[in-house]
Amino acid sequence: MKHTPINISVFAIFRISPNAIFNLFKMIALLFKEIKRRLYSNTIFYIIRRDLTVHVDMFVPKIKLKLRELRKDDVPKFINIYEQRLTNREILDRIRILRMINSGIQTPYVVVTNDDQPCHLAWLIDSRENEKLKSFFNGTITPLADNEVLYELVFTLEKYRGLNIQVWRSLIFVEKSVAMGARWAIGYIRSTNEISLKNARKNAFEPYAIRTDKWRIFRCKTNFEVLSPEDPDSIDVK
Repeated sequence: MKHTPINISVFAIFRISPNAIFNLFKMIALLFKEIKRRLYSNTIFYIIRRDLTVHVDMFVPKIKLKLRELRKDDVPKFINIYEQRLTNREILDRIRILRMINSGIQTPYVVVTNDDQPCHLAWLIDSRENEKLKSFFNGTITPLADNEVLYELVFTLEKYRGLNIQVWRSLIFVEKSVAMGARWAIGYIRSTNEISLKNARKNAFEPYAIRTDKWRIFRCKTNFEVLSPEDPDSIDVK
């Protein structure tokens, strides 16, 4: 099935409000913080993997949900910066979402409530997107094999968190991935993101490698290290 990329200009979805102005000033501060990070920093990611042939019981979410592909009219609901004042993390999430949408990488899916309100966003990606992945992530994501899929940029709107939506969506992705002929599902999670690490455990994902991004004067060197089952750096989140 051919998917049509969604291209969104930030100006097309921007609305002037006191909250938007507040958030814009925070974005400027975050830009300077990003410059500092690229001067010198080390960031660790766990690369997690799930064997799609292993059965996991379907998880029942706390509200009724449906999954469908992202539509253009969904985007403002995820990027919304003018209705409330956002934290640094919330602003960064929205920047990443907009960049990912405009990358053209396929396929973005949304989880919606019974009345079609978007509440969760995630990408299901296969090896046909390897060139786009290489360009967008600058080599920090390894190319996918034909029997692998990548679950990327998982995001739940703040007011819907704590309802186990991510766990339910991941299991639906498993069904889709198997139908696509995949054996393995891959994900990348920052080592400090304990909530996502816990959800990964619930969905039978296991760590199999560590990625370290080392920024030195605006140049990034990425190292990959495969973990052994007894490795002390394996995920230990209860």
